[in-house]
Formats: sequence, C-alpha cells, structure tokens
Amino acid sequence: PCTAAGSGSGIAPRGSAAAAPIGSAAASGQTPPPEKQQQRPLPKKNSEVELRCDSLAYGGLGVCRTDDNVVIFCERALPGERVRARVSKRKKGYLEAYKLESLSGHRDAAEPRCAEFGTCGGCKLQNLSYTAELGHKRAQVVELLRRVGGWQSEAAEALVGAPVGADAIYNYRNKMEFSVSTRVWTDAKPPKKTREQRAAEKAALDTDLLGEVRSGDADADGNANADSGADADSDAQAPPQPREFFMGMHAPGRFDKVVPIRRCEIQSEAGNAVFELVVRRAKDLGLEAYDPCDHTGYFRHLMLRSGKRPEAPEREGLMVNFITADDPAQEATIDTLAREIADTVPEVCTVVHNVTAARGGGAQKSHGERVLLGDGCIVEELRGLRFRISANSFFQTNTAQAEKLYALAAEAAELRSEDRLLDLFCGTGTIGLSMAKECKEVHGFELAESAVRDARKNAALNDIDNATFHLGDLASAMKDLDAALPHPDVVITDPNRPGMSNRLVKWIRRCGARRVVYVSCNPSTCARDLTLLCAPPVRPGEDAPPSEEELAALSNKARKRAEKDFDKSSKPQFQYRLEKVTPLDLFPHTHHVEAITVLTRVD
Repeated sequence: PCTAAGSGSGIAPRGSAAAAPIGSAAASGQTPPPEKQQQRPLPKKNSEVELRCDSLAYGGLGVCRTDDNVVIFCERALPGERVRARVSKRKKGYLEAYKLESLSGHRDAAEPRCAEFGTCGGCKLQNLSYTAELGHKRAQVVELLRRVGGWQSEAAEALVGAPVGADAIYNYRNKMEFSVSTRVWTDAKPPKKTREQRAAEKAALDTDLLGEVRSGDADADGNANADSGADADSDAQAPPQPREFFMGMHAPGRFDKVVPIRRCEIQSEAGNAVFELVVRRAKDLGLEAYDPCDHTGYFRHLMLRSGKRPEAPEREGLMVNFITADDPAQEATIDTLAREIADTVPEVCTVVHNVTAARGGGAQKSHGERVLLGDGCIVEELRGLRFRISANSFFQTNTAQAEKLYALAAEAAELRSEDRLLDLFCGTGTIGLSMAKECKEVHGFELAESAVRDARKNAALNDIDNATFHLGDLASAMKDLDAALPHPDVVITDPNRPGMSNRLVKWIRRCGARRVVYVSCNPSTCARDLTLLCAPPVRPGEDAPPSEEELAALSNKARKRAEKDFDKSSKPQFQYRLEKVTPLDLFPHTHHVEAITVLTRVD
C-alpha cells in the first residue's frame, strides 16, 4: 500500500490496504511463518525476560528482542542496551514489558542533569545524547509515514527532512503545572500479601460484633489496632493527625500520587525559586493538600508561566497561579503566601488564584479567578508580534522552538499578497496572526470560546485588521462546512492529537486550496490524514448514491452510516501531493515530536 514503485512520489494511491498493527510481524519487517510451522511459545505475563534494544518506537518504548527473536516493547529501554524486564501486557500481535535492571549500557549515553530522573514521569530520554534523540525522532516519523501512511520506505525517507532541534534543552519550558497530594510515590513496593493474610485481616475486621475490634480502632490503612491503649468506655477522641503534604510531578500512570521533587531542570530558575519557596512555606502556613481519592483538602496545583512583563517587555516576568478547592476560609493564607513570593522572587509580576470545584479539574476548569498581584497576565513575543497570556489561555510552551515552527509554517505556505489564508484549529491565533501581513485576509476557526476571545484581543493588540476569528467545532462534522468556511488559497491546519475528522479532510479536498500546511503534534494521526488528502480524486458522477433497494437490505445502523458517508456535493475533490515533512523537537528529553508537512494541489 504505497506509491508507484520507484516513483518516490508524495501521492498515495486509491485503495491502499490498512496498515499492519503495531508490533506485528508485518510492522517489524518480518515475514510471518507458514501456518504449519512450529512457533515458539511467547513469554507469559509477569515472566522475566532478557532483552536487547534495537531502536525507539513512537511513544518512547524501546523496540527489543529476546534471544528467540520475539519482539517486545519495553519501557525505558534504549538502543544498544541489554535489560532484564518483566512482561506487563500480552496483546494480539505484540508484548509490552518494563525494565527491571540494565545489564549493559546503551549507545549514545548522556549524564542526566535531573536528580529525580528515573522516578519522575517526564524527561525519559535525558540519559540519551541529544543528537541521538533527534535521529530517533526523525526515524519514527519516517516509520509512521511508511507504516500508517502507506508510503514506500524509499519515498518516506526522501520526504522527511532533517529534524529541527532546540538550542536550549534545559530551562526551556514557559509553563509548568505541579500537583499537590497527600499521597507520595515511592519505588519501594510493599510485599504482596498472601491469600491467608488477607483472609485473616478480613476476619479481624469482621469481629466487631464480638466487641474485639471497635469501629474507631482501625488506622488509615485498614489495619486493626487491637491494643489501642484507650479506655473502651471513654468517648474521648484522639486529636486529628496533620495531613501529609507533597508537591511535584505525577508518578507515571498514577493520578493520585506525586513524586516530590526539589527543582525542575526544564523550567526557568525563577520558577524553581518560587517552587522551592511554596514547598517550604505551604505546610508551615497550614495549607492542606488536596486528596484526589476522597476529594478533601484545599491546595491542588501550582502553575508557573514565564514570559515578559506587560509594562516592561524587555524584562522577564513570571506568573504564579494557585489552583485550589473552594474554601473562602483559607483565602487569607493564599494571600499571605502570594505576598511572600512577590517579596522574595523579583521576577514575579503577577499572582492569581483559581478556584475549581471539579473533581478532576486543573486551572482549565476554573470556576472563578482572583488577581492577587499585577494585572493577571504576562506577554510574549513571536515573529515580531506581542501576545497577551492569561492564566488559562493557550500558548506554545517552548517559545524559542515555536518561533522556528511558525517560521517554517510561513515558509511552507508561500503566501501571496492577494491570498486568503484559512487557519484551522487556530487557538489564540498565533500562527494566522504571524502571517497576516503577508496575505489579504486571515480566517481562523477554533472550538474554545475563550481562545477565540484571546485571538481577537491579540489581533487588536498588534493593530491587525485583516484577521477574523470564528467559533466552530471542526473536530466533528458540521452541518454545512461549505457555508461555514470561506474558500481559501492556502490552508494551515493544526489539530490536536486525534487529528482531523474525515468530513473535514473531504472539505479540504473540495475547497481547492493551492497549498495545505499541516502542523501536527501527533505524526501517527497526521500520516493517516495525509493518506486521505493524497488519495486520487473523486469526480462528480463517479460514485452513485446507494439505491433504495440497497439501503433497504441494510440494517438501520448500516443504512444511516451509508447515507452519512455518501458525499452528495456536486463539487469535485482535488488530489494533493506531499512535498515535504519536517520534524521539529518542541519538547527535548521526551518522546514527543512535531511535524510540519507541506502539500500542493495536483492540477
């Protein structure tokens, strides 16, 4: 399922077969054995295996093999490393494992700078040299284009350019959100209880009817305190124990426990100064940590955003955002801590307090905001424009790399002075506004109402009057995309991780834009969408709608699907050619990679 043999074209043919599942023999380049050939049994779940790691798969898992050549995806394994691992998942077509011990070192090793490396859930590639990291990220984009998109290996290799790396691989993030919890993560796991131990504990707790264990004589872990030392006839209650207080990053795969850290090496030094002060003073001031399991407590998150001061854009500015539960009695304590931060860290220019009642809410689910210091925002500059950033507005978290990303997108668009630019999934308008001076009109579409408001404010802040921003849901099917969207000369689309809907892809094929620039944070769904954009065109009359007899033979669900899928538009669909894919590293030390793709209309 690829382009014409040897052509190297960026056009995918119609009728491409589905991609092989991750980890299957086809996906790993192996020839499946004949049906009658004897196969070795696969390792069982929870069994220990020795593996050698060959490469990194998209998502950060090491592609490893046993001595019997069984492919297993292993967490935290790096190319060249030999590990002892435990099988954690058995899926159809592949296995997953997690590393227990490194038996030999990996290639391109680097010394991690973070003291919490290996325990914290972020920056998993910090012990890999940055040059090697960029090489692996480019290889992953090539492999996704081949396996998911269906391009031949040679064509995919030719289409993907050199990766654009970051100049600063530490202290680069302009936004960090730290979690607060009463529960701490530790690598030391308690021994697993036997069936007999669990039965004995249950029996002890069930003896309340005999008076041997009273309802108040169990500790927080459910362990019976048979000898409490308290008088059975006394109604006196023990004083409540102070809640534990931990702040840091979530443990991998855990919503309730955090890994306490001393500092974070990928945020600014001013951010680290604020973090250290809050950790030191919050407990002294009596701020209760929030428990995400029983939904009690107060202090939930600390968010730090760095940029420039609104009144002095040449100076660094830091926003501190406290995110708490709703408890007016503790607001005075937050105010006290805010004053201490402002007096201690000179870079702090604004402090805000967001209250949320949502059980799983961060600042994005705020039900109310108090501005405690400053005017509640910072500013940032990109491609000569100023952007106002409030506590809950979106902005790229790596400003320096965002500058490179937008420059590459503008270069790929090749705008003309008379062009109409359509900016899909525009967010706060940063991409479209950065190109407004190069074209006649900019039309941005975005689902989030707050982002559309920020985009309009950013246009006014920069005296841009040829940009219009519309509120609309582009991820799902709209009733009439032709009526909602103006017909553009150039389309820039920057969807979230799920990519674009099939209906939106069809609309782009019909709109006839000269060029399409696809900025993706998920090269896997991007490769899927590129295949649809590059498929041969469907001309009017080629495909007839289902007849009444055909529809009657279908079930109700299938009939509705057939009616929905048929495109009744009389307009032709154009075909696009993929010209180039440029990987860009927005998040050094992580498995994430952006991709800027350029497509041109085939006339």
